[in-house]
Amino acid sequence: MLALQGCATRDHSLHDIERRLAADEPAQALESLERQSKGWSRRDKVLYLLNRAMLLRIRGDFAASNAAFTKAKRRINELYGVSVSEQAGSVIINDRTRSYAGEEFEQVLLHVYMALNFLEMRQYDSARVEALQIDLKLRQFSKRIAKKKYTEDAFARYLAGLIYEQHAEWSDAMIAYRKAYEAYREYRQVYDMRMPGALQKDLLRLTQRLGLDQEYRRYQDEFGFGYVSEPASSPAPGQLIVLLHNGLAPVKREQAVILPAPGTHTFVKVALPYYQSRSPLANGVRMKVGERVIPLDLVEDVNAIAIRNLEVKLPAIQARALARAGIRAAVVEGLRRDDQWLLSLLAELGGIAMEHADTRSWITLPYDIYMGRVSLAPGEYTVRLEVLDRANAVLAEHRFQDVTIHAQQMTFLSHHWVVPRHLLFESGR
Repeated sequence: MLALQGCATRDHSLHDIERRLAADEPAQALESLERQSKGWSRRDKVLYLLNRAMLLRIRGDFAASNAAFTKAKRRINELYGVSVSEQAGSVIINDRTRSYAGEEFEQVLLHVYMALNFLEMRQYDSARVEALQIDLKLRQFSKRIAKKKYTEDAFARYLAGLIYEQHAEWSDAMIAYRKAYEAYREYRQVYDMRMPGALQKDLLRLTQRLGLDQEYRRYQDEFGFGYVSEPASSPAPGQLIVLLHNGLAPVKREQAVILPAPGTHTFVKVALPYYQSRSPLANGVRMKVGERVIPLDLVEDVNAIAIRNLEVKLPAIQARALARAGIRAAVVEGLRRDDQWLLSLLAELGGIAMEHADTRSWITLPYDIYMGRVSLAPGEYTVRLEVLDRANAVLAEHRFQDVTIHAQQMTFLSHHWVVPRHLLFESGR
């Protein structure tokens, strides 16, 4: 019953956070998280810290956000060697008995958002540390995780390339862009997502800069265009990179069935998780700077990555659920053979009550991420970000006032726009 109460509390909290974010009330969403999380277990500390960090980021408190991300990172590292007792508990009780360390893609996005926080504070050296952490984390995954599972992240690689380029580390930037290119080619097969046009231009521009003529021609043939260098100017232009973090990531739900265990007179429950998408209204984004209109590219489909990640893990989750069901059925049958009918009934009902899928996830992540890049002369600008629907009508607009562009520097701006379709219909708008 305590487990059921904890689950209900968490679900209520997350729904309230979702509604607060849709109403553009990140401070109130954070208050809701703090209030509701008081009843959470220590096993959920990483979950709490990830959501707290994101809400602080959405509120614009990048330093406090990174402080929470750092605590989450430290706790994840502590959980790297999972205890034997927690592993045993997941087989006997349920998967929620294990401490939550985040899905692999969530662990990488932790570093991505730490890097973005640093970039928006113009702390470029600290952002570079996170770029190195991204590479290290993905290398670890590629060594210990089966190829069909999540082992690479295209947007994380692309962002790392931008960070290296900001430091004029052209060779490292080129390596990161190549890895992003390969990852986006895989994304096309797995997630039906095209390669961002901005990355295509960056690959052409950097191969031309580094004198990689053969590689340049290969990209030129594949993309169907070449790179046209901008005319030299004094002072040198800066770069504006704008990101829209659109909607909210899918939430995990439980689907369960109670059925008779084969060869027994015992009923058991099997519960499995699934992702429920929270489809956003936005279907495109563009930014306007003066007379220039720049469309933003879709650079990360968090919704698709999360669903795919669970799909490939589901056989192992099913195996643990069936193993628990077998153990419980054997215990009940053993008690009945010993004429312990009351205890067998309690064991049967207790087993059904205890069986729950692990529905924990980082629910304040976006549904997807858009990014645009443009060269601008040094100075101050007003940047308008327009969120578009399927008919290219403007759903919402956000203005960045007094944006300062520095010569030969990148300026990063982010906006989180959270209006899931189902909440819009609930409110009757």
